[in-house]
Amino acid sequence: MPRPFPRGPGDHHLGPYKAAAPRDTDRTDDPHPVERVVSERGELVLRRRGDVLELISNGTFLMDTADGRSERLMVRAALRRAATTRSVLVGGLGVGFSLREALADAGVERVVVVEVEPAVVA
Repeated sequence: MPRPFPRGPGDHHLGPYKAAAPRDTDRTDDPHPVERVVSERGELVLRRRGDVLELISNGTFLMDTADGRSERLMVRAALRRAATTRSVLVGGLGVGFSLREALADAGVERVVVVEVEPAVVA
C-alpha cells in the first residue's frame, strides 16, 4: 500500500536510495538496490529491504511486495462490477498482485497487461 507523502518537514522528495518509512518487521534491514535502470521516463529502482522488494520511480515509492491488499481489492471490485469477466486489462505490472488476482478468478480466461516500462517485464 502506498505510504503518505510527505511524512515530515523537508521530506518532500525521498531520493532514489533514501529509505522509506520502516515497518516493525524490517526495522533492522537497510534497503539496498537490486536493479536500477534509466529510461526516457527517468530512474526506476528495484530495491530489497529484508525479504520485501520495493519499486521506486524517480525517487517516489510506488509499491512493494509486503502486502498487495489494495491491488487485490481493486481487482475484485472491478470484476464484481463487470458484465463479463472473460477478459481483463491490467494497467501496469508493478509487482504482479493485480495480475495474480485477475488470474485467480475462475471466470477470467485472458489477462492483458499494459506496461510502459520495458524493464519491469524484462
